[in-house]
Amino acid sequence: SVVVTVISRIDGTITLTNRIRITQDTIIDGGGNEVVISGGGAVRLFEIGTNVSFTVEGLVLSDGMSVGTPANAAPAQAGFGGGLLNQGGTLILNSCTLSNHYAKGGDAGAAGTGAPGYGAAICSFGGQLCLTNCLLVGSSAAGGNSVLGTDQPYGDGGPAWGGAIYGSGAQIKLQGITAISNTAAGGSAVQNSGSIASGGGDAYGGALCAVAASIYI
Repeated sequence: SVVVTVISRIDGTITLTNRIRITQDTIIDGGGNEVVISGGGAVRLFEIGTNVSFTVEGLVLSDGMSVGTPANAAPAQAGFGGGLLNQGGTLILNSCTLSNHYAKGGDAGAAGTGAPGYGAAICSFGGQLCLTNCLLVGSSAAGGNSVLGTDQPYGDGGPAWGGAIYGSGAQIKLQGITAISNTAAGGSAVQNSGSIASGGGDAYGGALCAVAASIYI
């Protein structure tokens, strides 16, 4: 079955308080209106399940966030897909704007490193990703920071992968895309009062980072 939602005769912003998980084939159509779906700088917008198709037409998707848990007793956790997380489905975006999303890895703890940040606007683990006539602007992926202990730094900064889009093992098609002011920044390093210093995290792909992926632009 396919769920089709057409947003008609409405302009404005819909702010989510929890992520929406797509578990069956779904189409959301803005219907020609000026509609923003926002994470409010607090939550991820959408998660797409395996073997599910999710199509978005003519919407602004903004202010999604995913921040990994910092290290304490357990290793730091990654942050990925502040806007959309595709877990092996088919994600299709037509005439959409993706803006101001953020993904950050958790900060380092004892004997560990900061966790990675992946794909602030879109993170796709497998599956397919198809964007047509879309604007990607102002999104940032960041690695978790190193943390300074009383006698020594606790770990290195984490890496950042794909300021706007990260794809691993995915099929990626980008047509008519504009990407502006997206960034990837590795986690920061610290140094104690002596000579022991941690390392800063690496950064890959301010707009797009893809690993073992098939890419058509």
